[in-house]
Amino acid sequence: MGNTTDKPIQVNLLLNGEKVIAEKGHDVVDSSMMVNRDTIYQVVHLTQPQSGLLQVIPSAAGLALYTVTFGG
Repeated sequence: MGNTTDKPIQVNLLLNGEKVIAEKGHDVVDSSMMVNRDTIYQVVHLTQPQSGLLQVIPSAAGLALYTVTFGG
């Protein structure tokens, strides 16, 4: 993820319509995260593969999103 502005962007996250709490990655606090630079953010950490819908809801314009997956 990245930020094309000079101000941090708060991003709220929902997984299958629910706040990301138990499945949160290390960059997530209270189902949200701050994106202030281009880097790889750990958004979700699942112990097993599963299907679902991840909603990434920025509080302002300027969020750049790229996807990368790792694992089996």
